[in-house]
Amino acid sequence: MNVYHYKTAGGKDLILDYIYSLSKAEIIDGISVLEKFEKDDIDTLVIKPWQGGKHMPFEKVNISATIDEALCNDSELKHMWENSRMEYTILGELIKIRKAHGLTQAELAENAGIKQQVISRIENKENSPTLKTICSLLNAMDYEIQLVPRQQHV
Repeated sequence: MNVYHYKTAGGKDLILDYIYSLSKAEIIDGISVLEKFEKDDIDTLVIKPWQGGKHMPFEKVNISATIDEALCNDSELKHMWENSRMEYTILGELIKIRKAHGLTQAELAENAGIKQQVISRIENKENSPTLKTICSLLNAMDYEIQLVPRQQHV
């Protein structure tokens, strides 16, 4: 999926400028969503049409380059970004496993002994699950956690 940003006449990028005005943790969430758009890893996208009636100047954006630039310019953000990758990977894998098993959130919740709303909040990144909750979800789908050394990036 191509990602386009709305640019004002003065060149201000309303999407990225907004994201970068947030707290560091919210910046991580915002650019993670953009990264998922770029990788076509979004199941559903709801777009509310702009009601202004004027032509909006859009510009195609390279999300990977945008993320790299942001991380290069802010060491604290880079550290937080690197720490968030494992969390996003684990949550993404949990969703893929659930869907591969053909389970609804309600069915998984029943099998795991937790509420469906907890799974919804986890999948929507509204809260971070405890290790106990992750283990319950994995056990319900007949999966386990294995710790392995991190691959070194060259």
